[in-house]
Amino acid sequence: MLTNKKIKFFSALSWLVSIAIASILVFTAICTDSTFIIINKDNIIGAATLLGTFDFTMTGFIAAVGAYLISITRKVSFLKWSQEGYVSIFYNLYAQSIVFLLLSFIACMLSIITAENISSLLLKCAIFISPLNMSHILVLTIIALQQMKK
Repeated sequence: MLTNKKIKFFSALSWLVSIAIASILVFTAICTDSTFIIINKDNIIGAATLLGTFDFTMTGFIAAVGAYLISITRKVSFLKWSQEGYVSIFYNLYAQSIVFLLLSFIACMLSIITAENISSLLLKCAIFISPLNMSHILVLTIIALQQMKK
């Protein structure tokens, strides 16, 4: 069973790790002239729409995972998981996934309406944050599936 101190520590640590990874990815996107991500200026709107749609759809998927977990709150396994303190850490991961998906979505939408140089940089940042978003989705899906098995 986790103590309140451990719960706060792991929750803060998870936020710190996610913010650090996002910062490194954005810094890399800004400071490098990546030759493996080339977006033609004519295709910025299409690429931003595609990535923005993915981000928005995955935010809905994460909301569905949350709704599922709310529906099983009376299961013995969920109650045990909650009493041991793991639900609090899960909710922090859940919040992180929504925050970073929405930030990526906003960057995509801003890249559609801003000047060309800024729009390509915003889209590049959103693309570089995608691995973090996918890892959040993967972790939450695995946790939800493990709860479903119990």
